[in-house]
Amino acid sequence: MTSFTIETHGSSYHHAQAAMMSYLLQEAKFTPTDLEKADFLILHACPVKGVTSLQLLQRLKEIETEYPYKMIIISGCLPQLEPEKFKKYPLVGISQWHHIVEAVEERLANT
Repeated sequence: MTSFTIETHGSSYHHAQAAMMSYLLQEAKFTPTDLEKADFLILHACPVKGVTSLQLLQRLKEIETEYPYKMIIISGCLPQLEPEKFKKYPLVGISQWHHIVEAVEERLANT
């Protein structure tokens, strides 16, 4: 079974969105787990609580260094505001979070 984790940077609203994405993924038979065990990571970020694109890019570099084979999807308003900085990753905009299952399935199909 394919496992996932969601790392959220943002307001309580964004944490609620992450919980809804987790629910949708579990309904689609994906298993939540921690970052170390997850097959893929959804990094959900918005600058409302001070996270910047530079901080997000630094976090991505850390994750890629520690887990070079982990699949990553970026979601939220920050990557939507600056998509050119995150073009290497599948992006799910802030108003498209309900399409997370499709984004994950497409990413898995293209590996």
